[in-house]
Amino acid sequence: MTAQEKVLIIDDEENLLNGLKRHLRGDFQVLTAGDGQTALDLIEREGPVAVAISDMRMPAMDGVATLEAIEKNSPQTVRMMLTGNADQQTATDAINRGHIFRFFNKPCAPQELLAGIEEALTHYRLVNGEKQLLEQTLAGSVRVLIDVLGLIDPSLVKVSDRAREWVQPVAKGLGLAHAWRLNLAVMLAPIGRIALPRELCEKRRTGESLNEIEQQIVSSVPETTRDLISNIPRLAEVAEIVYLHEKNFDGSGFPESVPGGADIPLAARVLRILTELAHEAGPGELTTQDFSALEAWSGIRFDPELLVKIKDILLPAMVERQAPFEELHLKVLYLKRGDQICDDLHAPSGQFLLAAGTRLSDAQIRSLKNIGKLSKTEFMVRVHREIEPATTLYAIQGGSA
Repeated sequence: MTAQEKVLIIDDEENLLNGLKRHLRGDFQVLTAGDGQTALDLIEREGPVAVAISDMRMPAMDGVATLEAIEKNSPQTVRMMLTGNADQQTATDAINRGHIFRFFNKPCAPQELLAGIEEALTHYRLVNGEKQLLEQTLAGSVRVLIDVLGLIDPSLVKVSDRAREWVQPVAKGLGLAHAWRLNLAVMLAPIGRIALPRELCEKRRTGESLNEIEQQIVSSVPETTRDLISNIPRLAEVAEIVYLHEKNFDGSGFPESVPGGADIPLAARVLRILTELAHEAGPGELTTQDFSALEAWSGIRFDPELLVKIKDILLPAMVERQAPFEELHLKVLYLKRGDQICDDLHAPSGQFLLAAGTRLSDAQIRSLKNIGKLSKTEFMVRVHREIEPATTLYAIQGGSA
């Protein structure tokens, strides 16, 4: 057990809370709250808790409503109920709405409660350990795949990387329960484009108009992407998000079998907005101007209410998280992962290599170094590099090398 694991007990009887807190001696932190709203505020302030135990009968918000709200805000928390009124309706509501792990009847001996908490913590570690392994392993594997794709078509990875910057604040602001699926969908959305002929990719990159046959080929990309992703275990939901994300909100477009509107999954509607925004936005921080092109299609391509919400989430979030950076003009040898390309980058031969705004991966840097070796040219790259906090502090203090 780790000291970071928190157990929250919610009951309006202060003496009971104090008694339980004295008797519960485990390798976990015990938090208490006298009512449901206080519990929710505490979780918001202290961060997610591993286990939440709520009394049933409390003023304003009963135990079922409290556990239901905790599940919505912190789905990984294991929820249990302490009640002296374990009638059938209470049990049914607690199971169906609060999704509780165990019941305890009042009065409950501290040792019995402690044993239940230990079981809940074991369950919490098992579920969250598997979840972290799944998410981290998949994310790492997908990152490698996308880096390889970036060597084939750099402009696609630029869009994916830019959109990924917005997943966390948008998922949090919209209350999405499985943000990792949206993150993977953003990363994987471009992979179907490997089936596009090179000349068609170039036409799309330069903004040339497409004929009817070319447009049909491009329209089939989400289906190709879905078929590819479906081969990866446990990514059926991600495949469906990618498959439906280019469906227009008004019902037009591919696939024709989906009516549009709310029938398009929320994550797919979010993905559509984020990827289109990444196409429109410049390499710097987001501005209201970046949303103008999307707003012109509000209600047609994009969910109008969702577009407004994402704009309200992202503009303040981007200003808040803006990190100081320095502009550098470097030889390829001195590039670092995470450096952001300031201009479209071309090889000495004139071949397009990377789009402005791309954040460099290790694979891309290796590729640039190899191109330099083959061309026997040390070409220069203009990048933005975030200044690390220690460097910023050193500069403020007036240090010199």
